[in-house]
Amino acid sequence: MNVCVLLLYVSSVCWTVSSQQATTYLVSTPIALHVDAEETVLVQMFGLTQEVNVYVFIKTSMAPDHQILSRQMMSLNTENHHQAIVSVRIFSDQLESTAAHVILHVQSVLINQHLLLPVSRQNGFLFIQTDKPLYTPLQNVKVRAFSLNQELHPANRSVSFTFKDPDHQTVDVREMLDLNNGIVSLQNPFKIPLRPKLGSWSIEASYLDPFSTKATTHFEIREYVLPRFSILVQPGVNYISRRNFRDFCFKVKANYLHGAPVSFAEVFLRFGYVSQNVPPIIIPNSVTRERLSSSGEVDVCVNIEEVLSRHDGPKDLNGLIGKYLYIAVLLEEEFGGISQEADFSAVKFIKSPYSLTLVSTPLFIKPGLPYNVQVVVKDHLLQGVNQVPVQVTEQHVWSASGKLDIKPCPEHAVTKSEGLVIFACNTPTTAVKALLTNIFSSYGLPEEIVSGNGPQFPSQETRFSLLKPDLTRMVEAKQQRQKTYHDKTASKLRDLSEVENLENQSGQLGALDEKLVKQKQDQEAAVRRLKDEAERDKTNMIAETMRNMEVLFEDKMTKLLEQEREQNSEKLLQLQKMLGENMTLWQEKDVMQKRELELFCEVSRLQEELVKKPRRKLCRRKMESD
Repeated sequence: MNVCVLLLYVSSVCWTVSSQQATTYLVSTPIALHVDAEETVLVQMFGLTQEVNVYVFIKTSMAPDHQILSRQMMSLNTENHHQAIVSVRIFSDQLESTAAHVILHVQSVLINQHLLLPVSRQNGFLFIQTDKPLYTPLQNVKVRAFSLNQELHPANRSVSFTFKDPDHQTVDVREMLDLNNGIVSLQNPFKIPLRPKLGSWSIEASYLDPFSTKATTHFEIREYVLPRFSILVQPGVNYISRRNFRDFCFKVKANYLHGAPVSFAEVFLRFGYVSQNVPPIIIPNSVTRERLSSSGEVDVCVNIEEVLSRHDGPKDLNGLIGKYLYIAVLLEEEFGGISQEADFSAVKFIKSPYSLTLVSTPLFIKPGLPYNVQVVVKDHLLQGVNQVPVQVTEQHVWSASGKLDIKPCPEHAVTKSEGLVIFACNTPTTAVKALLTNIFSSYGLPEEIVSGNGPQFPSQETRFSLLKPDLTRMVEAKQQRQKTYHDKTASKLRDLSEVENLENQSGQLGALDEKLVKQKQDQEAAVRRLKDEAERDKTNMIAETMRNMEVLFEDKMTKLLEQEREQNSEKLLQLQKMLGENMTLWQEKDVMQKRELELFCEVSRLQEELVKKPRRKLCRRKMESD
């Protein structure tokens, strides 16, 4: 009995077992079983006609005192083609914390096999997010994590956040409950200490026991220093290949914040290389000193190979492929003595600035008809490159009698829009195979060659890369099919005139195909003209729309100003009216005050008269008594 258990996508383990009845079956399972996750086990049996029940067990061991963690049963019959899938699950409370393996046991009347599978406690996914990537001391770091289980559903588990400084020393640990359906956020943000270690800090999120899933993110802490001037590094190209490895040039510019150039300042440059998520490596003894011109700029050319010779690391371009050039700039002002630093790391080390790709190229040639070879030239950012010269350096054509001394394709072409170049080749009617080789004539080795028509051939030269679609086998196969067809129909072609008619028709087809090619070129030219006209119409339409918007804006502003004037006039009239009423009230108040004063004087006079009158009566009585 032949038994084969396959570990899905990874490896296979097979057993050969002898029994009275030979049976072939397949058991497929993941390479590891995740705790608290559904895993799939497939069982298939071959050469059976009757129904068979198969049991799938997950056990702690094969010892007599083993524990069954999961038990599933499947029925294999002709309806399901004797294959079925079951889901098994191991719960965290069923296993000891030290258990690293379990047993998968498949059992039926025809199968009795088991396999040792590792247990993984990596369950679920964690994604950490901070509110920004750069902080200053005493700021707050807001953190949240997205928590998903193995089935990509919200996990609803407790998450632990560990904050570490640049020296990987633990600064703070927070434990949070998932109360937001898979989104765990710190209720109290992490506050950066007063004097923290500057550099790249890390946040590590992990589930609590029994899961070991972890995730890490980074944020940076820097002291905020108000810049006095801006420093700009402008490379000639955004890559370094074999062509400019010994002569890479760039420009350094410096301006004050108010726009004036920083004239005659000293510039100190250090070089190195850096890759993603790794601190830059500065090459020792690579410091160069330059001086800015009166316009605040300087052109610098550096020999990367010479700089690398002072370092114990990579010595050539092959050791730096995929990394980026790191330039540290220190600028010191001539008179004020103010200095400022900047860095630049946007130039990538690559084998070649371009890649070649064959597109829409037929799988075979048709003798006597044009054969178009279309090549797309792209840069290392996968963008089409225009105005790049491409040439066919080698082209050979063979007939049934031997090699022909002709060149069916043009030797030179320049890429058009989106980096496309087309070689229209005219193959003779007697051709049976052809060899074409496309290379860059002046730009060195392409980084990647993609051909949809056959195997790729590496270059034997150091400066060029050959693009050789394997057309020989396909052309010969086409010719063989045509020959067989003509052999079968030769008995029907009794008259020589019929053969001549066929040849004339073949010539007419060739002329028609040339006409179609010319029409296609005319159509492409017409399309380009239509695109140009559409661009001009679009530009004119945008300009007209802008003018209309300006007119509408002016009209609207005029109406708003008129409404504002009317409202101000109404408010002015109301103020004048209120002012007149206030003046009337002030006049009435003055009249009342004068009247009050007169009454007061009248009262005082009457009081004096009342006082004097009793005195005169008293004197008169006294005189009468005397």
